[in-house]
Amino acid sequence: MSFAQNENYETLIAEIKRCYAEDTKLPRSFHNEAMDLYKDFLYIGGMPEVVEQFVKTGNVELARIKQEEIIQAYFNDMSKYNKATEIPKVKLVVLKII
Repeated sequence: MSFAQNENYETLIAEIKRCYAEDTKLPRSFHNEAMDLYKDFLYIGGMPEVVEQFVKTGNVELARIKQEEIIQAYFNDMSKYNKATEIPKVKLVVLKII
């Protein structure tokens, strides 16, 4: 279940805060839900526009499309700041990172 699809995320947040304040373990059901959200975050990444797209729609594919658009914009900008001979090298580095 993703964050965007979870209508009870306020309950999860409150439970996490309570357990943190009391220094107690999060009940298994909440823990599993939190881990699912964490996995979504890892998959989606931290680009604000991509996260916003995912939270609004709950659709991983639309979030990935937004991510690809941003990455393509980065590549397009490379020609403004790099020599033509350096662009392939920079692209290779960026692709290794993402």
